[in-house]
Amino acid sequence: MKNIEYYYNIFYYFFYTISIKFFNIIDYILCPIAKLFYYIVNRCPSIRKHYVTKEHDDPEEAAKHRLKTVTENPERSLGTMTGGGITISVLSFIFLGIWHLIRNYFFPSYQDTLVYSLIIIGLISYTVDNLLVTQQNQGPKYIRKFNKKKGWWRIKWAIITALSPIFAIWFAIITSSYGSAGQYILNLNGYTKSDINHLIYKKQLNMPVTDLDLNKTKQNEQELLNKIRKYTPDRAQ
Repeated sequence: MKNIEYYYNIFYYFFYTISIKFFNIIDYILCPIAKLFYYIVNRCPSIRKHYVTKEHDDPEEAAKHRLKTVTENPERSLGTMTGGGITISVLSFIFLGIWHLIRNYFFPSYQDTLVYSLIIIGLISYTVDNLLVTQQNQGPKYIRKFNKKKGWWRIKWAIITALSPIFAIWFAIITSSYGSAGQYILNLNGYTKSDINHLIYKKQLNMPVTDLDLNKTKQNEQELLNKIRKYTPDRAQ
């Protein structure tokens, strides 16, 4: 469990740092506007006094300090919230792919609704994230620990973390009923390409999947064709 927590927080940490870089880029793009704003503020003493602090007499420096606190605070900031959200999303796609494998192998005739699956899997992913990052305040501890690491370790895990969303989405797609891996598993259960296409089409029509017999006879196939004509008369013609 400790190893799972360690590696999960590596991904959380690098998504956190990526989020900070993203906010810094936005700040850099808006820099000319900010400089103009603080130029005007410095010319108005009645306004300027609201933008300075005891630690920073310059309004622009005070704003930069506040921005850094808002975006980089390991306890709670835009960086931790955005990084945590991305980590949960990646985990959700991986769980979705695992669910596709289980469903296609053990329950091949069951075609769920993607929205409902994403909601349930999202809640599970949030719970896992809560256990591994926030429940005992592990996230800030790992952020401070990983901030001290340098060299190849950072490069290696930064690359792996950056590629993980692509892999997670690819895994969820390829294991679905539309994907090659998902259809291969359905074929192992004796379902043909035509059977799979009928199953997917039936799901799109919101027709009960229990009516579909994948080991159908010619009579069953004719009944299915009649139902399809009933629901989509224009296409059948």
